[in-house]
Amino acid sequence: MARFAGFLLGATICVAAVGCSPPAVAGGDHDLWVQPVAEPTVRALAWMEGAWRCAALGGVCEETWTAPSRGQMLGMFRLLHDDGVGFTELITIEDDPGHRLVMRLKHFDSDFRGWEEQAETIDFPLVEMRRGSAVFEGLEVRRQGPDAMLVRVNIQSDGASHWLEFPYQRIAR
Repeated sequence: MARFAGFLLGATICVAAVGCSPPAVAGGDHDLWVQPVAEPTVRALAWMEGAWRCAALGGVCEETWTAPSRGQMLGMFRLLHDDGVGFTELITIEDDPGHRLVMRLKHFDSDFRGWEEQAETIDFPLVEMRRGSAVFEGLEVRRQGPDAMLVRVNIQSDGASHWLEFPYQRIAR
Protein backbone atom coordinates (compact mmCIF):
# COMPACT_ATOMS: atom_id res chain seq x y z
CA MET A 1 0.00 0.00 0.00
CA ALA A 2 2.71 2.49 0.94
CA ARG A 3 4.64 1.53 -2.19
CA PHE A 4 1.61 2.34 -4.34
CA ALA A 5 1.60 5.84 -2.85
CA GLY A 6 5.30 6.02 -3.73
CA PHE A 7 4.47 5.05 -7.31
CA LEU A 8 1.96 7.89 -7.55
CA LEU A 9 4.43 10.27 -5.94
CA GLY A 10 6.99 9.36 -8.59
CA ALA A 11 4.47 9.65 -11.41
CA THR A 12 4.09 12.99 -13.13
CA ILE A 13 0.84 14.25 -14.48
CA CYS A 14 0.74 14.30 -18.26
CA VAL A 15 -0.31 17.75 -19.42
CA ALA A 16 -1.20 16.89 -23.00
CA ALA A 17 -4.65 18.21 -23.87
CA VAL A 18 -7.15 15.40 -24.17
CA GLY A 19 -10.44 14.92 -25.96
CA CYS A 20 -13.72 14.14 -24.32
CA SER A 21 -16.68 12.30 -25.72
CA PRO A 22 -20.11 12.83 -24.19
CA PRO A 23 -21.24 10.35 -21.57
CA ALA A 24 -23.86 7.75 -22.33
CA VAL A 25 -26.91 8.56 -20.27
CA ALA A 26 -29.72 6.03 -20.18
CA GLY A 27 -33.01 7.75 -20.91
CA GLY A 28 -31.35 11.16 -21.11
CA ASP A 29 -31.38 13.76 -23.84
CA HIS A 30 -28.04 13.18 -25.60
CA ASP A 31 -28.03 16.68 -27.14
CA LEU A 32 -28.16 18.26 -23.68
CA TRP A 33 -24.89 16.56 -22.70
CA VAL A 34 -22.88 17.71 -25.72
CA GLN A 35 -23.84 21.38 -25.74
CA PRO A 36 -20.96 23.69 -24.82
CA VAL A 37 -21.38 25.73 -21.66
CA ALA A 38 -21.72 29.41 -22.56
CA GLU A 39 -19.77 30.63 -19.54
CA PRO A 40 -17.46 28.00 -17.97
CA THR A 41 -17.46 28.76 -14.25
CA VAL A 42 -17.53 26.59 -11.15
CA ARG A 43 -21.31 27.12 -11.05
CA ALA A 44 -21.53 24.85 -14.12
CA LEU A 45 -20.00 22.04 -12.00
CA ALA A 46 -22.53 22.30 -9.16
CA TRP A 47 -23.77 18.79 -10.08
CA MET A 48 -20.52 17.43 -8.53
CA GLU A 49 -21.54 18.56 -5.03
CA GLY A 50 -21.79 15.68 -2.59
CA ALA A 51 -19.99 12.48 -1.63
CA TRP A 52 -18.85 9.89 -4.19
CA ARG A 53 -17.34 6.40 -3.91
CA CYS A 54 -15.81 3.79 -6.22
CA ALA A 55 -13.48 0.81 -6.25
CA ALA A 56 -10.12 1.75 -7.81
CA LEU A 57 -6.39 1.73 -7.09
CA GLY A 58 -6.69 -1.55 -5.20
CA GLY A 59 -9.08 -0.11 -2.62
CA VAL A 60 -12.05 2.19 -2.11
CA CYS A 61 -11.80 5.77 -3.35
CA GLU A 62 -13.93 8.50 -1.82
CA GLU A 63 -14.32 12.01 -3.18
CA THR A 64 -16.39 14.80 -1.63
CA TRP A 65 -17.18 18.22 -3.15
CA THR A 66 -18.65 21.37 -1.62
CA ALA A 67 -21.16 23.57 -3.43
CA PRO A 68 -19.69 26.35 -5.57
CA SER A 69 -19.21 29.52 -3.52
CA ARG A 70 -17.41 32.75 -4.40
CA GLY A 71 -15.84 31.25 -7.51
CA GLN A 72 -14.50 28.07 -5.88
CA MET A 73 -15.37 24.45 -5.14
CA LEU A 74 -13.40 22.52 -2.52
CA GLY A 75 -12.86 18.78 -2.81
CA MET A 76 -11.32 15.98 -0.80
CA PHE A 77 -10.12 12.56 -2.02
CA ARG A 78 -8.95 9.58 -0.02
CA LEU A 79 -7.86 6.05 -0.88
CA LEU A 80 -8.95 3.47 1.68
CA HIS A 81 -7.41 0.01 2.09
CA ASP A 82 -8.32 -2.71 4.60
CA ASP A 83 -5.36 -1.67 6.74
CA GLY A 84 -5.91 2.10 6.63
CA VAL A 85 -5.74 5.21 4.48
CA GLY A 86 -3.39 5.07 1.50
CA PHE A 87 -3.24 8.80 0.76
CA THR A 88 -5.45 11.88 0.54
CA GLU A 89 -5.77 14.92 -1.70
CA LEU A 90 -7.14 18.41 -1.15
CA ILE A 91 -8.54 19.86 -4.37
CA THR A 92 -9.93 23.19 -5.51
CA ILE A 93 -11.65 24.17 -8.73
CA GLU A 94 -11.51 27.93 -9.15
CA ASP A 95 -12.60 30.55 -11.61
CA ASP A 96 -9.29 31.84 -12.98
CA PRO A 97 -9.18 34.76 -15.41
CA GLY A 98 -6.13 33.34 -17.19
CA HIS A 99 -7.57 29.86 -17.83
CA ARG A 100 -11.33 30.36 -17.22
CA LEU A 101 -11.17 27.50 -14.68
CA VAL A 102 -8.33 25.64 -13.03
CA MET A 103 -8.28 22.55 -10.82
CA ARG A 104 -5.48 22.49 -8.25
CA LEU A 105 -4.54 19.65 -5.94
CA LYS A 106 -2.07 18.59 -3.28
CA HIS A 107 -1.33 15.02 -2.15
CA PHE A 108 -0.78 13.88 1.43
CA ASP A 109 0.38 10.61 3.00
CA SER A 110 -1.88 8.99 5.58
CA ASP A 111 -0.01 10.96 8.28
CA PHE A 112 -0.81 14.25 6.43
CA ARG A 113 2.73 14.82 5.17
CA GLY A 114 2.60 16.66 1.86
CA TRP A 115 4.04 15.19 -1.32
CA GLU A 116 4.44 18.53 -3.11
CA GLU A 117 6.52 21.42 -1.79
CA GLN A 118 4.62 23.88 0.41
CA ALA A 119 3.87 26.46 -2.31
CA GLU A 120 3.56 23.86 -5.11
CA THR A 121 0.27 22.52 -6.48
CA ILE A 122 -0.54 20.26 -9.40
CA ASP A 123 -2.60 22.44 -11.75
CA PHE A 124 -5.06 21.33 -14.41
CA PRO A 125 -6.19 24.29 -16.56
CA LEU A 126 -9.57 23.92 -18.28
CA VAL A 127 -9.47 22.90 -21.94
CA GLU A 128 -13.18 22.50 -22.65
CA MET A 129 -16.47 22.41 -20.77
CA ARG A 130 -19.77 20.97 -21.89
CA ARG A 131 -22.90 20.29 -19.89
CA GLY A 132 -22.02 17.39 -17.65
CA SER A 133 -18.31 17.30 -18.47
CA ALA A 134 -15.13 19.28 -17.96
CA VAL A 135 -11.88 18.51 -19.72
CA PHE A 136 -8.78 19.82 -18.02
CA GLU A 137 -5.21 19.28 -19.22
CA GLY A 138 -4.57 15.68 -18.20
CA LEU A 139 -7.85 15.16 -16.32
CA GLU A 140 -11.50 14.67 -17.31
CA VAL A 141 -14.68 14.78 -15.22
CA ARG A 142 -17.85 13.40 -16.86
CA ARG A 143 -21.34 13.18 -15.47
CA GLN A 144 -22.81 9.81 -16.41
CA GLY A 145 -26.27 10.25 -14.94
CA PRO A 146 -27.75 11.95 -11.89
CA ASP A 147 -25.68 9.83 -9.48
CA ALA A 148 -22.71 8.64 -11.54
CA MET A 149 -19.47 10.41 -12.44
CA LEU A 150 -16.35 9.22 -14.26
CA VAL A 151 -13.03 10.89 -13.42
CA ARG A 152 -10.06 10.05 -15.63
CA VAL A 153 -6.49 11.12 -14.82
CA ASN A 154 -3.67 10.80 -17.33
CA ILE A 155 -0.40 9.96 -15.59
CA GLN A 156 3.04 9.35 -16.98
CA SER A 157 5.38 6.81 -15.41
CA ASP A 158 8.57 5.29 -16.76
CA GLY A 159 8.11 7.11 -20.06
CA ALA A 160 4.62 5.70 -20.67
CA SER A 161 1.32 7.53 -20.41
CA HIS A 162 -1.87 5.84 -19.23
CA TRP A 163 -5.29 6.71 -17.86
CA LEU A 164 -6.50 5.96 -14.34
CA GLU A 165 -10.31 5.73 -14.21
CA PHE A 166 -12.53 6.37 -11.21
CA PRO A 167 -16.17 5.30 -11.90
CA TYR A 168 -17.84 7.06 -8.96
CA GLN A 169 -21.36 6.56 -7.62
CA ARG A 170 -22.94 9.28 -5.50
CA ILE A 171 -23.43 8.18 -1.88
CA ALA A 172 -24.75 11.49 -0.44
CA ARG A 173 -25.76 14.94 -1.62
